[in-house]
Amino acid sequence: MSTDDLITMEDLVASQLSGWLDLSDDPATDLSFLAERVELTSIDLSGTQATDLSPLARLPHLQGLCLAKAGLHDLHSLAELSGLRSLDLSDNEVTDLSPLVALEDLRSIRLERTAVVDLTTLARLPKLQWLHLGDTSVRDLSPLAGLTNLQTLDLTNTHVSDVSALAGLRNLQSLEMPGTSVSDLNPLRELLHLETLRIGETLVSDLSPLEGLINLEVLSAQNTPVCDITPSEYGGAYPRKYQGV
Repeated sequence: MSTDDLITMEDLVASQLSGWLDLSDDPATDLSFLAERVELTSIDLSGTQATDLSPLARLPHLQGLCLAKAGLHDLHSLAELSGLRSLDLSDNEVTDLSPLVALEDLRSIRLERTAVVDLTTLARLPKLQWLHLGDTSVRDLSPLAGLTNLQTLDLTNTHVSDVSALAGLRNLQSLEMPGTSVSDLNPLRELLHLETLRIGETLVSDLSPLEGLINLEVLSAQNTPVCDITPSEYGGAYPRKYQGV
C-alpha cells in the first residue's frame, strides 16, 4: 500500500469522524448511499454531475454544501434542506433562486459565475452574513437593503452602478466591487464597521465620503479616476493599507 493510499484512508476516517465528506470531482452520479450517512454536517460535491440530490434531504444535520461546477440548472431539489448555513453554487447555470426561500438559516451563499440576475429571494434570508456575487450580471441591489447582518459582500465584475441599497448595512466589514460602474460612494458614509473596500477599475473619483470610516484598514482603488489621496483630503480616517493610483 502506497503512502498516497494511507493518506487517503486517513482523510476518509477523519471526514467520517468530523461529519465532513469530500466527493469533489467524483464520477459517481448516484447519491442514494448518502441517505444512510445521517451524521454528515458538510458535503463537497463540487465538480460532480449528480442529477438527483433528494438523498440530501434525509441528512438532518447537514449545514454545509458545496455544489460548485456541478452542472446545476434547477435548485428545487434543495428546497427541503432547511438546516443549511453555507451553500456554494458558483460556476453553475443557475438563474432562479426562489427554491432557497425556505432556507432561512443560510449565512453564506456563493453565486460567482452563475446566470443569476434577480436577487429578490435573498431579501427573505435575513441571517445572511457572507454573499459572493462576482462575475454575474447582477445590477439591482435593492433586495439586499434589509440584510443588516451582512458582513462580506463581493460584487466584483458585476453590472452594478448604484450602491445606495447598501446604505443601511451597518455590519458590513468587507465590500469588493472592482470592475463595476460604481461612481458614487456617498451611500457608504455610515458603514462604520467597514474594514476592507476594493473599488479598483470603477468610475469613482471622490473618496471624501469615506472620511468618517475610522475602521477602514484596506482601500484598493487602482485604475480609477482618483488622482491623489492624502490625509487632509481624505479626512482623518487614513487607511492602514492603501493600494492606489
